[in-house]
Amino acid sequence: MPMMSSHAARVLVVDDDDGVRDLIGFVLAEAGFDVSTAPTALTALDLLAGRPFDVMVTEVLLAGGLNGVELVKCARAQQPSLRSLFISGRTGPYAVVDEPDRDDFVGIPFRNRELVGCVWELLSRDLPEKQLSRQSREAELRILEARLARLRSEYRECKGSADMIG
Repeated sequence: MPMMSSHAARVLVVDDDDGVRDLIGFVLAEAGFDVSTAPTALTALDLLAGRPFDVMVTEVLLAGGLNGVELVKCARAQQPSLRSLFISGRTGPYAVVDEPDRDDFVGIPFRNRELVGCVWELLSRDLPEKQLSRQSREAELRILEARLARLRSEYRECKGSADMIG
């Protein structure tokens, strides 16, 4: 049965390009979605820890240590039912290997109605209950979590150094 809810679908837009992120956020908000945005994977994961999202629209090639596919894998550890729309100016399509039904891809440039249509289509998909992760998937997630911890530590060290200078 397709996903139906009484709330506006919550969409998280992740892109390190301010202009692209703002445009996508605006287009989706105008279409009636409850939109939040993040410039980095770390910021996105912080937002995901604070509230549930239905769909994440993410650039495949993100700056800052985690790419869009890795971000979705980490995000699904927190929110297993999360659907993702990958965007890129490079050749696609992209999907998390074990879950192609939860993912879609749209190339940049795209038309506004194409973007909105892809999000609606993802939301309307009838998806089976997510099965438990296999050992290899769990191991991959542990590797990503270790990388994420290192990135957070480097960010704190960098921010601390900048605070001391300023």
